[in-house]
Amino acid sequence: MKDYKVLSIDIGGTRIKATVLNAEGEETEDYKMLDTPKPASPENVLVVLKEIVAGFKDFDYISVGFPGYIKNGTVKTAPNLGTEIWQNNNFEKKNM
Repeated sequence: MKDYKVLSIDIGGTRIKATVLNAEGEETEDYKMLDTPKPASPENVLVVLKEIVAGFKDFDYISVGFPGYIKNGTVKTAPNLGTEIWQNNNFEKKNM
């Protein structure tokens, strides 16, 4: 198995967390956690995401857990963040 590293992000209704994991699922960098902004609009969440991942430089892939249903890159529901402000937002088209 190839040795690789994954930037793992968990977007939650209360906190946003991130770390880098190796192929065995072990942390290779210190875990970071910030409060989910209120309101948790896509723009506000992107600000926190940029801040939390800024120090992570050595990774090959990105994995993101999101509290809702996404179809073809477009958010359909996000009950823990506020479906009404997330519905029909396409993260693939957001300026990161």
